[in-house]
Parts: sequence; C-alpha cells; structure tokens
Amino acid sequence: MAVIIDRRSFLCRIARHIDFLIKEEMMKSASLSKVLLAVILGVLLLLPLACNTAQLGETEADGSRRHRRVFRINQSELMADIDRTMLWDEPSRLTDKRIP
Repeated sequence: MAVIIDRRSFLCRIARHIDFLIKEEMMKSASLSKVLLAVILGVLLLLPLACNTAQLGETEADGSRRHRRVFRINQSELMADIDRTMLWDEPSRLTDKRIP
C-alpha cells in the first residue's frame, strides 16, 4: 500500500509541475501577444508620419518629377527582365536564314 501512495504523490507532483509549466507558457504567450500588438499599433500610428514623399529642400514638382523618373526606370527594368526571361531579347534560332 505504501508503494501506491508514493506513486500517487509522485504523479500528483508531476501533474502540479505540468500544470505550472502550462500556466507559465500561457503567461509567456500572453505577454508576447501584448508586445506584438503594441508593435503593430506603434507601426500603424507612426506610418503616416514617416512616409513623407518630399525630401528636404525639394518642391512638389521636383518630387513628382523624381517619382515619374523612378517609375519609368523601374518599368523599363522590369520589361527588360521579362524580355530576358522569355528570351525575347535575342534572335530566334529556329532558322538559319536572317530576317531583315
């Protein structure tokens, strides 16, 4: 009978320890979720303040001109990458005759 009591007390200790670990993990995940929520809210609140399109000493016309130029360059680079991927930037090797 003494062996059974020892086993029960041992199992009770293990159960308490597992319960403690589960509660500890829940506390960690709760604090982690609070920190994550605070970071997301901070980013969302500071995002409109940080995304100013004009640089210092730049007029609105200069900024729009710069944006158009960057867009045009990015578009041409994208088209060049697509042409290179689809092999449209080199002649076809299906025939040996040159097409003028």
